[in-house]
Amino acid sequence: MVYRPHPAKIVTLNAESWLLFEACNGATVDEIEAAVLRARAQTSRARPLQGAEVLKGLQELVDLSLVRPSRPTANPEGATHE
Repeated sequence: MVYRPHPAKIVTLNAESWLLFEACNGATVDEIEAAVLRARAQTSRARPLQGAEVLKGLQELVDLSLVRPSRPTANPEGATHE
């Protein structure tokens, strides 16, 4: 479960959503996708995720106001995808 303070709500995440949520700590979309796909590949019983599923999951976390996209920087190497 994750507590969202504004507006106050407790959100229950499944294992895949929690993995995504944990990977969002300042990482770019590409870094999040790589970390999640790598972690899922190490789970023998888990069905492999596709990149599109990762992006969909990230969008759901944004829609729930649990994460927010960071703003792109002037430096393209430091920019994040939205």
